Formats: sequence, structure tokens, C-alpha cells
Amino acid sequence: MILGSGSSGRSAEEIAGEIISKYYSLPGLMGKTIGELMTIKGLKEVKATQITAVFEVARRIIKALERE
Repeated sequence: MILGSGSSGRSAEEIAGEIISKYYSLPGLMGKTIGELMTIKGLKEVKATQITAVFEVARRIIKALERE
């Protein structure tokens, strides 16, 4: 959903495949900076920012649930 239809020249599936092969898993992707994500071909600032925002929201939800 975050990747949408991909970018010019690369499908969302290709970009997602590279993300997983580079970071191995979703936990491996957590905490990556926008700059680190932008090293992946097809991820520009907006999509990289969206990915980091999703992980930040997830981190805050987990933290809140742990306090309960």
C-alpha cells in the first residue's frame, strides 16, 4: 500500500523485493533512516518518509501496549 504502483521503471513488487533482500525482514527495516531507504532504486523522499512514519507509528503503538 505504501509503495503504491511503484515508480517509473520499477514496480512496487520489485521495490518491495529489494527492500526485503537488503534488510531481510520487517524488524530489519525498522529504524532505518530516510536516507538509508532512499538508496533503494525507486524510493524517493516521499515514499521513504511514509515507510519511516509507518514504523514510527507501529513503535509507538507497541510501546503504549507494553505500558498497559
